[in-house]
Amino acid sequence: MRKRQIYLLFILLIPIGGLAQQQPLFTQSTFNNFGINPAFAGAGECVDLKVGYRHQWTGFEGNPQTAFFNGNGKITKKRNNRRTSFFGVGGRIYNDEAGPYNFIQLELAAAYHVKLGTNLYGSLGLFAGIIQNRFDVSGLTLTNFNDPAISGSTANIIYPAITPGVLLYNSSFYIGFSIQNVVNVTIPEVGLDTRTARHYIFKAAKSFRLTERSDLVPSIVTRYAYDSPMGYDINLIYKLDKKYQLGVSYRNQTAIAALINVKLFNMVSVGYSFDYIINNISYGTYGSHEIIVGFNTCDFNDGSNVRCAAFD
Repeated sequence: MRKRQIYLLFILLIPIGGLAQQQPLFTQSTFNNFGINPAFAGAGECVDLKVGYRHQWTGFEGNPQTAFFNGNGKITKKRNNRRTSFFGVGGRIYNDEAGPYNFIQLELAAAYHVKLGTNLYGSLGLFAGIIQNRFDVSGLTLTNFNDPAISGSTANIIYPAITPGVLLYNSSFYIGFSIQNVVNVTIPEVGLDTRTARHYIFKAAKSFRLTERSDLVPSIVTRYAYDSPMGYDINLIYKLDKKYQLGVSYRNQTAIAALINVKLFNMVSVGYSFDYIINNISYGTYGSHEIIVGFNTCDFNDGSNVRCAAFD
């Protein structure tokens, strides 16, 4: 139904008041920390690559679909064995579609890490690039062609993307904060007053050793955009033999999810999650699916001598 596409568009953009959740949403952020905070660039010892796809609200016409690729690694001087400070670099690409709405984001990242104490590090990071927002009403069936909320057939705008981030971490915990969409712009031809909004994301996790073979990792992610309710995910991951990760997640008043991540080969891992929708949207959807494939060069050495803040 084309009416559902219009309804979905307003969920994403909320023209009334003009500000809302506009960034892609992921369930497996536990397996993809760098994807939401540039300060994670170089936090691990090796090159880490991730590619993923999210199919949200299956069965809902015009449902959000997101594809992404990101990678990061450390820059070090081989002669500096103590490594009191170092740099990390990386980049990310997103392509997010929902009905007539399309969002493409391309950014490069850099981070500076400083040793603060025994096995304790802090870092400052920055994503910088461009975002393209496109809205096309040609595929919609409108009952009111003079609707002031949709004043044109197509809107296409490109603007700078800036995302700063900070991180405090060691081998068993991390606390991070990032601000998405620091640059606010007005999106023409869409809504009465539609603007991009800053998104404030806080993320923290702690690893607890259960046995020599297993760990338990609780984590929390909070998201806030002006004029929108606070969103949060509470996650619990069980890790076994550094190869298998099983978990559950709760997104406030939205979904309950099951997560799994398996290391298939020495350098490759695959993660999958399924969201069971618990709000009113559940009447029109079968749930959400998400898959992530990772590649990490640390596994050339079986992960030996790795100081990693991300636990993955």
